[in-house]
Amino acid sequence: MSKKFVLRLTEDKYQRLVSMTGEKSLNQYINEILEMYILKMKGSHTQMEKVIIGELTHNELREAVTVTQQPWYMDILDEYNIYFFSPNKIVSPMMSLLFYGDSDCTPSKSISRFGKVSHIYRHVTRRDVESIPEMQELLNNPKFADKILSWEKYQ
Repeated sequence: MSKKFVLRLTEDKYQRLVSMTGEKSLNQYINEILEMYILKMKGSHTQMEKVIIGELTHNELREAVTVTQQPWYMDILDEYNIYFFSPNKIVSPMMSLLFYGDSDCTPSKSISRFGKVSHIYRHVTRRDVESIPEMQELLNNPKFADKILSWEKYQ
């Protein structure tokens, strides 16, 4: 929800602000300046949560979960040991993942990979993803980075 407020400026300050906006609207520019100032003063705010599987008891974990994925997801898994869950449903922590490849995978329509889970990030936004240490190498890979950075919401 957005709130409106009146900002009273002298003509000189208003003209200086307008000259600094470039292609942006004055409203967008002021909002960006305020956001940078708030971040500087209060620090970053995120709802991101890291679930470390090794810190949970056996009763809090599921044994394994079967997931169906496309080949490029499997490539990320093979190269980086990273898997992205759907942002539409928060998954319960599990010890292992069983990957059932779709018809484009080799071998198709079978469990083609097994993964041991070490941690899960939840409530990750586009802004958060670049701050996750495990993501840095993956985000530097042009084969995957553009696709991943195009998402607005993650698990």
